[in-house]
Amino acid sequence: SKVSADRFVRDKEIRIPANEPWTPTGVFIDYDDTVTIKATGKICFRTGRKESCVGPGGMGKSDYERSWRAEANACSDPFAGSGHGALIGKVEDFGYFPFAVAGSKSFTGQKGSLHLGINDCAFTGDSSNTGEFEVTITIDRGQVAK
Repeated sequence: SKVSADRFVRDKEIRIPANEPWTPTGVFIDYDDTVTIKATGKICFRTGRKESCVGPGGMGKSDYERSWRAEANACSDPFAGSGHGALIGKVEDFGYFPFAVAGSKSFTGQKGSLHLGINDCAFTGDSSNTGEFEVTITIDRGQVAK
């Protein structure tokens, strides 16, 4: 944690496993906090298939639907606005609406427990995901440090 004269900034590093729909980060945010999430790493959304490996931005919808038609039609990803297998987030006490994170995202104006997850709807059998994203979450508390 770094403390400046007028702000409190906290960094947290966490791994987001590909085989869990949502991972609690242990970070609680408040309305005046600015949250910045940065992600690296690679996951594969299909067991043992290199062509299913993606970074935090996931695979574009048209590429996914063309290359993985049967899987794409089997269920709907939690956030239609992100690539398949992308890093997504939600703030638990804020209506559970998922949002895109991909490689980097900053936001403010939400309150609750931050969860990060994988934009995928199948996590078992042939659709078992492997790998993980390495994520740094920076919270700028936006008020005078006590």
